[in-house]
Formats: sequence, structure tokens, C-alpha cells
Amino acid sequence: MLEETVRQALYPLGWIASVAFGARVLLQWLGSEWKKECIVTRGYWQISLFAYILFYLHTFIQFQYHMCLIIGCNGILAWRNLNLMQPKEKHIALSQVLILLASSCLATTLFFGIESLSNPTLNWFRIPVTIWQQKEDYAVPLSWTIVGCIGIALFSSRFWVQWWMAEQKHKSYLSAPFWWISLVGSILTVSYFSRIKDPINVVGPMLGLIPYIRNLMLIYAPKKS
Repeated sequence: MLEETVRQALYPLGWIASVAFGARVLLQWLGSEWKKECIVTRGYWQISLFAYILFYLHTFIQFQYHMCLIIGCNGILAWRNLNLMQPKEKHIALSQVLILLASSCLATTLFFGIESLSNPTLNWFRIPVTIWQQKEDYAVPLSWTIVGCIGIALFSSRFWVQWWMAEQKHKSYLSAPFWWISLVGSILTVSYFSRIKDPINVVGPMLGLIPYIRNLMLIYAPKKS
């Protein structure tokens, strides 16, 4: 069982993941500006996979089941996109991807269940406690919880939408729906995590706002003949 003081001490681990998430978006954006079109490279997914591993550890340490579940699945999707960038004969079957996703959810639930055995009072949807928080910050109004749930669902579902479209074309790419969902989801998540004073979860979505808009502009820009 992790003590509360240990969780607080390890909270900064999430900053590394947040910086990596921000870096992947900024690098993708700069590459797209250079090419004058929306592009995605192997580097985008490699950085994503690295960041997801770190963020998975962070959300488990902070005991945020919903976030851990989402991050684990998104890590699988990042790996799948890297797989789709390989020659077609190296693509694994869709059924295997689904097995990996189910295994990730099962393993995450098992990890949380084991941790709960040592501390039955631990909340699976715990709000991280940091040195700058006050006790009154722990109680989040229902309205803000709803905003947060919608924002997190949207911000995470963008990769499910991207993945499904990539499976249809058997290649990794970022479409307009991906960027629209990213934009709306980021606005809601930034608002929610700012309210509960969880800065690590604010950084990534906030850094992406301008790149999201610019990618949409590049996608909808008239093509030169």
C-alpha cells in the first residue's frame, strides 16, 4: 500500500508525461506547418507511447481508476498506429488489437483491486492531493464532475475515432473529426482540471489548443492546383 505522503511526493512524475504529450502535439504541428498539410509521423506515436507509459504509472500511483483505464487503452492504440505504419504484411489482425485492449482493462482493474485490498477505504476515483490544495478543494460540485467526465470522455474518444478510421484505411492518419473532438474535449478538460487544481492534467490539453485549430485550418484550406 502506498502512503499518502508517498503519493504526494511522486505526483511530479506526471509532469514528465504532460511535457511529452505537449511536445508530440507541438512537433506534429510544426511538421504540418512545414509541409503545409496535416501530417502524422512515427515520432508522434513513439512519443505518445512513451508518455502513456509514464502517465499510466502516474495515474495508478495517484489512484485514478478512470484515468488509468483510459490511458492504458490509448497506449495500445498508439502502438497500433505504429504497427499500421509498417509494411502491410506486418500488420497484426484487428482481433488481436481487441484482445490487447480487453487485457489492458482487465489488468488495470486487477491492479486497483489488489491495491484496494490493503486499503478498502481508498477511493478509486481519487482526486490527487498536493501541497497547494486546501481541504475544501477536495469536494467537487456535481456540475463540475459532469463537465470533467464529458471532457475526459471526448478528449480520450478522439483516439478511438482516429483508430477506427485508421483501421478502415489500413494506415495511420489524423482526420478533421479527430481535431474537432480534441478541441472541444481540451476546452472542457482544462476547465475541469483547473477547477480541481490538478495542473498536470491541464498542461497537455492547454498546449494543444493552437495546434488543434491550425491543423483544422490546414485540412480545410483550399488545395493549390
